[in-house]
Amino acid sequence: MSDHWLHALMVFDFSGVFQRKIGHVRGAGKGCFNRPSGLASGTEVIFVADTGNDRIQVLAADGSFLREFGGKGTSAGCFDAPCAVAFDRRAAVLAVSEVGNARVQLLNEFGVCLHILKDFAWARDHSLPHDRCLVVDQSGTVEEVGMPTGLEFNEAGLLFVTDGY
Repeated sequence: MSDHWLHALMVFDFSGVFQRKIGHVRGAGKGCFNRPSGLASGTEVIFVADTGNDRIQVLAADGSFLREFGGKGTSAGCFDAPCAVAFDRRAAVLAVSEVGNARVQLLNEFGVCLHILKDFAWARDHSLPHDRCLVVDQSGTVEEVGMPTGLEFNEAGLLFVTDGY
């Protein structure tokens, strides 16, 4: 569990019993966090959206620092307030949503940008189960996104995005 205000990750067992804390002070150093918000498990690693530091930190399963990527910016591979992460193990693709840039980046495990999903569109189509749904064309381009705040890949590798706007 990420604790946005304590700048740390909390580890619990399956019974909900607290085990340990990862990180302890607000900072920008390796293994330090500034308002962490999203977590995703990868192939023997944990990806952390370190929101206040505009980066993704990659930790080993034991919580030790492995690497980081990103940094403040608008270009591919850079972030502005990354808040959610999801990892598709089959494709080895990490999705990162950014509130500041209003987009979702798809990256490899080392932070190389593969594709940017930007500009989501709302559509009303009575043939769809809900009256508001995101419509994405085949290139991944859509019309407008306000605040992508949640991400999840399903078993088929489809990415679901929640918009908090």
